[in-house]
Amino acid sequence: MTTTLTPLWRGSVQRWECDENDHLNVRFHFTIVDEALSHLFALRWQRPAPRVLRQHARFVAEARVATPLCAQGLIVTADADTLTVYVEIVNGLTGDPHSCFTVTLACPQDVHGLDATHLPGLEAIPAHGARRGLIEPMRTTDLPTLASAEALPMIEIARGVIRGGETREGLLTSTACAGRISDGILRLIAHVHGGDTLEERQTGRIGGAVVEYELLLPEPTAAGTAFVGRSGIGALQGRTQRFAHWLFDADSGRLLCAANAIAVPLDLETRRAATYSDEVRAAIEARCIPDLLL
Repeated sequence: MTTTLTPLWRGSVQRWECDENDHLNVRFHFTIVDEALSHLFALRWQRPAPRVLRQHARFVAEARVATPLCAQGLIVTADADTLTVYVEIVNGLTGDPHSCFTVTLACPQDVHGLDATHLPGLEAIPAHGARRGLIEPMRTTDLPTLASAEALPMIEIARGVIRGGETREGLLTSTACAGRISDGILRLIAHVHGGDTLEERQTGRIGGAVVEYELLLPEPTAAGTAFVGRSGIGALQGRTQRFAHWLFDADSGRLLCAANAIAVPLDLETRRAATYSDEVRAAIEARCIPDLLL
């Protein structure tokens, strides 16, 4: 049984893909994986990649501008309704990992045609791509609604309409969800941490880096759906914050996407994890909502 990873995408980090942290924005890690999955399905099944149901990510090392990248992947498990693929984005010269994704897609057995006993299983995922801080997969029952989120001390970070370019085969993609959350997270940080932190972000002294992420897309969502996003902090543990991000249908209030994320402040001069001042730490702790992560 082979566990060799197959090349699925090649490129490099473009200046316009880098954010205020001067590294590849999280959305473009998801974009690369999305295209890698499309490449896999086009070659193997001659069809578009199906809808993502769940996606776990580990961010191992920054990808700075002009870094050559390669995405490589492996089908690890399958059952009657789904297919799970492991994809990692590595340095195109050294092979060192930048980010690692385990993606479960809505792909029934009559489409993928695979015998699970002939697949390597989740144990084929290397240690640098395995779950670490987000040990348990996100639950799929007892999900929040917009009304329940509005009753919590969460912050509205996003509002808009799902555009056609944010869909595949007419349905919302995980890439679009990660991008919308990335665009809005500074609103939560500025609101909770205060003006000094925002100024440090704006002047390039302090940034932030997500180190682990999980997305859940419980139902198909079509282009043209009006949405609203709310975020909160589940816990502060040392230098790490645990965030919960929820996107809802603004009309029906149903959950479109949920994300659990672990992130650290980043000193943009040393490129290492920074520490919080006592004032910021107190402000964060005051806003923590126990058990917010699904």
